[in-house]
Amino acid sequence: MKPVQVRKSIHIPAPGPVSVYAGAFYSRAAGEEMIEDIRNEALRLKPDGSRQYYSRELMHRRSRDNGKTWSDPQILVTEHPDHLERSHTFPFSITLDPNRDVLIYLSGRHEMNPEEGQFAMGNRIARTYRSYYQLSRDGGATWDEPRQIIDSRPGFDTNHWGPAFYYGQIGGVADGATTFLVDGTLVLGFGAYFPKAPDNDPSERGHECYSTTCYGQARWSADGKSLVWRFGEEITVGYPLAAGGCCESAVVLLDDGRVFNTMRCQGDEATDVFATRFTTTSSDGGMTWGKPTPLAYEDGSTVHLPASMQRFMRSSRTGKTYLVANILPKPVYAQTPRYPLCIAEFDTRNGFVLRGTVQPLIDRPPGAPVDRRYTNFGSYEDRRTGEFVLLMPEMPRTKNYDEMRPEDFGSDCIELRFMPPG
Repeated sequence: MKPVQVRKSIHIPAPGPVSVYAGAFYSRAAGEEMIEDIRNEALRLKPDGSRQYYSRELMHRRSRDNGKTWSDPQILVTEHPDHLERSHTFPFSITLDPNRDVLIYLSGRHEMNPEEGQFAMGNRIARTYRSYYQLSRDGGATWDEPRQIIDSRPGFDTNHWGPAFYYGQIGGVADGATTFLVDGTLVLGFGAYFPKAPDNDPSERGHECYSTTCYGQARWSADGKSLVWRFGEEITVGYPLAAGGCCESAVVLLDDGRVFNTMRCQGDEATDVFATRFTTTSSDGGMTWGKPTPLAYEDGSTVHLPASMQRFMRSSRTGKTYLVANILPKPVYAQTPRYPLCIAEFDTRNGFVLRGTVQPLIDRPPGAPVDRRYTNFGSYEDRRTGEFVLLMPEMPRTKNYDEMRPEDFGSDCIELRFMPPG
């Protein structure tokens, strides 16, 4: 197979000591107008020396020429390190419904107790997360007011907003990718974050975090002015398959119409459980699921990944579907290394990764910190050229995480642009 030729450039220079995350999306069903969601993440050191990350700015900007030039950013939210007790907004993604030419902006809100560990089990963040959506019918120029996502069936409300979600007890995060079923139904993955792991999970991760995954379906209301939500059953990947459950789902439709789901699952070195992504399939649009199994190659062997995010991308040029992820030559127990970032063909007939198609897109360069991560990327296919485009902060830039102070946190958002193989 011909090697992928990747062009790397700086997409957004870091405006000071922030790491710049970005996701660019086409804002109309046809044409080259785009909207970009930008988050400038900053670091605060607490008095005890522990780290706290916050969104210094959340912004949108727009392009009318396929991303060649961009408008000045519109600042949506600002945060200050000395005032983190209030409610916080976190962007998830922007999805275009091509059948109605409507943008759907997905975000989350949570409360924070700055004295708690940011990733501590059962903290206020995890207990209070709720998910919202907004609609735009003019390509992102204006948006309606945020609406909380709530299961439309009887018995659900703003506090108990889905079968797994209870405000103040179990938060829900729309941390998965989206897809549309053949009938136009939007399907979206959520993570449910619990205050305690099951008693049979002795892992270190199980003492830090425990989560399950479920999918929500959204259909348009009869008047076309809102989305009507319904959640499916929880997907559980328990110990000893994984440590601390599952989260950060990715989704793709198989050729026969089934929904194929993958989830980030961490391992545990002390009990010899490896990290990987577990998969499930659904024949009813994400309402019920089969038994979880590891993401595999066509020969049945496991695809080795750290506990990190992953996305599927489909090429209109080749007609093929691809997996973009931190594919490794051997298994690891935890979240690193998150390099190289690779691409591979995904067989949508059988639900396998094709081993012979795995290629690196970018790897840690000599001299870069060993903590360097090529992950948490935005992605899209360029409508004009057919190229895949990935956007992500190249972080950490000069120092490893345990060496950094707030002034060291700046990382440019880079762009990786390449023609999908095949």
